[in-house]
Amino acid sequence: MRMVFRIIFCGVFIAILSSCAIGENKNVDDSNWKETYATLYKYGYGRGAVSMIYYRVEGKLYKTNGSFSVQGKVLGDKYLIKYNPDNPKQIKEYAWNVGFLKTEKTVEAVGIINSISSANLIFGRAKDMQIVFTYTVNDKEYQRSQDLQPDYKEKYPNLSEGQKYKVLYWDKNPQRAVLYLDKPIKENNEH
Repeated sequence: MRMVFRIIFCGVFIAILSSCAIGENKNVDDSNWKETYATLYKYGYGRGAVSMIYYRVEGKLYKTNGSFSVQGKVLGDKYLIKYNPDNPKQIKEYAWNVGFLKTEKTVEAVGIINSISSANLIFGRAKDMQIVFTYTVNDKEYQRSQDLQPDYKEKYPNLSEGQKYKVLYWDKNPQRAVLYLDKPIKENNEH
């Protein structure tokens, strides 16, 4: 029983420390930091599960825990991060800014927003908003979720369920897809 308690305590303590380290950069001025992308390479579900990302700076590989919800994510997803040029281990994540490498061939589809909701509830308040959308590739329907930027209500005030937008998906794995909220599709122009 004591061993189980120690294991649980150590796990909780490590989780608290890692969440503090990840969250400490949220309010840091990153205007002089450099941009690169991070790649999701490992994740798990349930309590204590973490998302693992990697990124490169000047040829050196860095691996760390991601600070975003893995709900709806796919291995290989890429998103923007900024890093401190004086300490490349210090990063700030922009998980809503997802995309593809220039070398990855993408194909266009139509995405429909199914829902807009919170990925996390903290003390009864919504945090980390996401959209869930569907799109069809070769008669197969796919569903993805995508993080929304913190100011999404100001940037996209009319965002609602049922709206259609441009989706790009990776030709080698259609599950990797990005919905572009700045590219709405009008009803009379489906493609």
